[in-house]
Amino acid sequence: MEKKLVKIKLPLTRNDKEDVFVGVNGQTWQIARGVEVELPWNVVKVLERQEKMLAQALEFEEKAAKPLEQLEKKA
Repeated sequence: MEKKLVKIKLPLTRNDKEDVFVGVNGQTWQIARGVEVELPWNVVKVLERQEKMLAQALEFEEKAAKPLEQLEKKA
């Protein structure tokens, strides 16, 4: 079965310089930042979900850090 490949380029930033490791169904990939690569679509989906979950975690941390009174006023 032919696997659909998708071209992506993970951003290289001051804070994120290390390669990204992804494992799916026993296969692994080490993806260099700042370089365009072709990956199977399911690996790209894992990376997209990782970003989405990171954004949700950061949002949760921000809410948890606010005083309880501020949260109750918004509700």
